[in-house]
Amino acid sequence: MAFHPIAEACRVWFGCTLVCALLTWASLARISLLLRLCGLISERQSQDYASVMGSLCVRWMLLCNPQIKLQREVDFSELDQEPRAICLANHVSFMDMFCI
Repeated sequence: MAFHPIAEACRVWFGCTLVCALLTWASLARISLLLRLCGLISERQSQDYASVMGSLCVRWMLLCNPQIKLQREVDFSELDQEPRAICLANHVSFMDMFCI
C-alpha cells in the first residue's frame, strides 16, 4: 500500500478532532451531572442536556473535518403529507445517531 501524506494527515486530524469532541462532551456532561447533584436541574434535564451536548460536539467535530461529507437520501416532504407515529432511520455507526 502506498503512503499518501494527505490521507494520513486527514486520519490524524480526524483522530485529534474526535478526541477533542469526546473530551468536551464528557466535560459538559459532568457539568450537567454536577448541576443535578446540586439540585439545580432534574435528572431528566441533566440527561437531555448531556444528549444535546453530545450531538453538538459530534456535529462540531464533523464540521471541522472537511474530508467528511454527510449524505441524506430521504425526502422528508413525504412525512409532512400524513401524520406518522414513528420515523425509522438506519444507523451504520454510533456517531450516525447524532447526525440524524
